[in-house]
Amino acid sequence: MMVQKVCYEPICPSSKGGERIPDRRFAIVDLHEHPLEITSGMLDDTHDGPSFSFTWGKAWLVLVLLTSLILGTIWWLEIRSPTATDTAPITATDTASLVGYLRAQGKLIVDGQGKPVILRGMGFGGWMVQEPYIMLVGKSATKGQHSIFANVKEVIGDNNLETYHQAWLDNYCTRADVMELARSGFNSLRVPLHYNLFTLPVQDEPVRGQDTWLPDGFARLDQLLEWCRDAGIYLILDLHAAPGGQGNDSNISDYDPSKPSLWQEPENRRKTIALWVEFATRYRDNGYIGGYDLINEPNWGFEEGGNRHGCSGKENNAPLKAFYDAAIQAIRGVDTNHIIFIEGNCWATNPNGLWHISDSNIVMSFHRYWNANTIDSIQHWLDQSKKYNVPLWVGESGENSNQWYRDAVRLLELNGISWSWWSWKKMESSSGSFSIVKPDGYQTLIDYWAYGNTTQPDALFAFDVMMQVANNALLENCLRNDGAIDALTGHVIWHKRCKDGVTVMLDASQAVTIEAEDYCDDYGIKTKPTSDTGGGDYVGWIDKGDWVAFTINVPLTDTFTVEYR
Repeated sequence: MMVQKVCYEPICPSSKGGERIPDRRFAIVDLHEHPLEITSGMLDDTHDGPSFSFTWGKAWLVLVLLTSLILGTIWWLEIRSPTATDTAPITATDTASLVGYLRAQGKLIVDGQGKPVILRGMGFGGWMVQEPYIMLVGKSATKGQHSIFANVKEVIGDNNLETYHQAWLDNYCTRADVMELARSGFNSLRVPLHYNLFTLPVQDEPVRGQDTWLPDGFARLDQLLEWCRDAGIYLILDLHAAPGGQGNDSNISDYDPSKPSLWQEPENRRKTIALWVEFATRYRDNGYIGGYDLINEPNWGFEEGGNRHGCSGKENNAPLKAFYDAAIQAIRGVDTNHIIFIEGNCWATNPNGLWHISDSNIVMSFHRYWNANTIDSIQHWLDQSKKYNVPLWVGESGENSNQWYRDAVRLLELNGISWSWWSWKKMESSSGSFSIVKPDGYQTLIDYWAYGNTTQPDALFAFDVMMQVANNALLENCLRNDGAIDALTGHVIWHKRCKDGVTVMLDASQAVTIEAEDYCDDYGIKTKPTSDTGGGDYVGWIDKGDWVAFTINVPLTDTFTVEYR
């Protein structure tokens, strides 16, 4: 990569090519043969910005503003040749060795050679199960995916709904996504599955007690597994929406309160176990399968008068325990190779009554959102791991700041806990790995569904908007949240978009203004519309180490002063 990097000690990390200089001057790391000179500058609270002298004419200057809660404002500069590219692949560290099958060994997850493995994963939330908040329709679709689709169907009709849904499934998860996942430093993918892509609801089966298998869902899963093989990562199957729905939180489980839940209808439980046996039969000999996460975030009150989500300390979870025991026994009848992940009640936080489990290839899974990143916050789980001699896996975490991500991963890995984050893609969000751009017209549909105080949108208009939603889910159309990915794995594709960004031409005779929103790349920041003259956005929500980059054409050798506000 033909790049010369200039960074300000002491925050210039070696992973980005910098060298630490004890007098806090600007240092140069020359990565190719072009000559470059730069005046050293000091930063303190009195400087609006440093001055630099460039002797390399007609270069591309990428100016990056970092912020530090300790040192104040810090500048990062890069000088690059016009022919420089950022196409060199990033090699994921600690990629799954894929030797034999992952298995539980005491409190560790190990590979086929007995080598300990820390799973660093990402959930593909929103792909097969569209959660309302991911799609920005939480105000109108309060009962999960089926209520989203009911709203969409109202404005575009049955056939167009199916066309949109198939396009969404095609575009959200592609080979490019899996390759990018591995390239970004992850070694596993947790795929949330909706049962209705694989089998019919019990009420739609031609013969009660029999199962109709749907080829499209299995074909998509087979293809995803091939991509994971090509990328060298593990695939963990997560039944995110079980037949009938496994929790009162229908936004997650797609539970329809007008129909019997998983816990109210024995046939739903039979079908769920049959589906897992079908998965296990199909994939029992595949080492790229990392394991089976039997049901995601059960949240159901089994005790009379207890908490409806199963969060009471008195909840013994007896029906959940009985389900797990039956499912494990059935799966082990066809597959003794793969790990089975067990989640507690109350959104995978209440394991009361579930352990001991009479199987040696089991991992205790818990989900972790908005906790303090202290040893006290995970001590209960460490105690459970020690008591039952089982490994721990955080099957979901996220929805927080980049700094929280860094601290959480550090805490988990120092204690030997594997993890999978949430989520790979979300609409208009900087907390996931990629942000899906909200298309023009989508807000009109959101407002209609939420408030209904306007004329129903035209069907053709609405269908075009929904197809654009699906098109925007393609990886190439999403915005990469470098800060979030770097906080988890340390893998950042530096200035990937700058070659296509807005370029500012410097003029030695007069000042040139660069608008804040004209950045070509960023790390961790967010933007919001400004009331300044001329409108536009301002950059905010800046944490320590965040930055924005601007592409500037330097036409001649001169000294330039950078000021900012």
